[in-house]
Amino acid sequence: VLLIPVWPLSITGGLAFGTWGFVLVPVSATLGSLAAFLISRYVAREKIREWLTRQARYRAVDEVVAEEGWKVVVLLRLSPLVPYNLMNYFCGMTGISFAAYLVATFVGTIPVTAMYVYLGLVGQAMASGTMGWPQWAFLALGLAATVGVTILVTRKVRPRLEASRRADAFDRPDPHSL
Repeated sequence: VLLIPVWPLSITGGLAFGTWGFVLVPVSATLGSLAAFLISRYVAREKIREWLTRQARYRAVDEVVAEEGWKVVVLLRLSPLVPYNLMNYFCGMTGISFAAYLVATFVGTIPVTAMYVYLGLVGQAMASGTMGWPQWAFLALGLAATVGVTILVTRKVRPRLEASRRADAFDRPDPHSL
């Protein structure tokens, strides 16, 4: 809600709560996401949406979210490269339903928050000198998954963005024809 990075809190959840962090962090992250979504949807939406609809990137992403809804939110949640807090507010500006957003946010938050909680547990293992090859393997697997999801989301949004740009160019009058 406060637009601060959440990953340090998730890692701290792993350090502080151990395996309970795997339950507490996704639930807490979902509750915070819902608060930002609702603020965006019911307080700021009308004021900001008018400006956003003039932005080609927003229109392209909004179209994808409207069509694919929960799938897009899950995919975006799977990437720790997407700023969660901004995404919460952005999704409140789109046409996704509250129920779809809630489920997609919770499901999509689990893997990434689990990775961060796991990093907290790895921190405990490193501090105690018990870090082994399985921990390193899971770390590498998480990085590969992040890269894969980022590529998938980019491939899904890029054609919409290009189509939106072409439509904008078609709708604009040619300045040389006057």
